[in-house]
Amino acid sequence: MIKACTPEETVEAGSTFANNLKKGDLVLLFGVLGAGKTTFIRGVARLLAPGAKVSSPSFNLLKIYNMPDGGHLYHLDFYRVSSTKELWDIRIEEFLEDGLVVVEWPGRFPDLLSLPHWKVIFKVLEDDCRCITFTKCS
Repeated sequence: MIKACTPEETVEAGSTFANNLKKGDLVLLFGVLGAGKTTFIRGVARLLAPGAKVSSPSFNLLKIYNMPDGGHLYHLDFYRVSSTKELWDIRIEEFLEDGLVVVEWPGRFPDLLSLPHWKVIFKVLEDDCRCITFTKCS
């Protein structure tokens, strides 16, 4: 568990967490709108895809960032997805062969929960800080 009270602390939490990641990992981010999920991914990218200009892929579903080892960091956001039919064409398992996959709003595509993944939960506290918890799910 990490408590983050500023955007920079949330970025740092992402960088710290990224030390645990390896090619083939799936990371599912859960939290309300504005909880800091994209900010956290900036931290993951800071370590794994230096120089990446991370922004939310809400409007185009997917952003791809290059990693120095030739792999990719796939950043997906299912917030605007209205039907699981839209998601069936996404080849997440193929992405996992090539790099890491981080998904915002994964609850819109519950089939992801059947894959081994990291579950990262963002809870907004009364003092506007975030409590970020991490669970490895097999």
